[in-house]
Amino acid sequence: MKAKRRILSVVIALVMLIGALPEMSLMVKAYGGEPGKSTEAGSNKGRVVVDGTVIKYENYGLFQVMSDDGQTITACLSGKMRMLFIRVMPGDRVQVEYMPDNMKGRIIYRYRNK
Repeated sequence: MKAKRRILSVVIALVMLIGALPEMSLMVKAYGGEPGKSTEAGSNKGRVVVDGTVIKYENYGLFQVMSDDGQTITACLSGKMRMLFIRVMPGDRVQVEYMPDNMKGRIIYRYRNK
């Protein structure tokens, strides 16, 4: 009796899954790829990359960066820079990627001092 219930529940689950497959494929097409994975064009949409100089270090890993065009941006280190233990000090030249609407971004590259 229990085996029949298990088989019946598995069959019902498979029927529901097969019925949902066309809808899932439409969702994948609508989002432009697999769910949970970002595409290259969509990941940096609307972001601006500028060069600047670190003015000061604030609390919790935030930096004030003065861009070459005179804007002050609050930025944090990117994950790759944290993972590789790249240190950033005031006065360093950096490359910042930020959203122009809220002036917050992340430091994606530190130029070598000569």
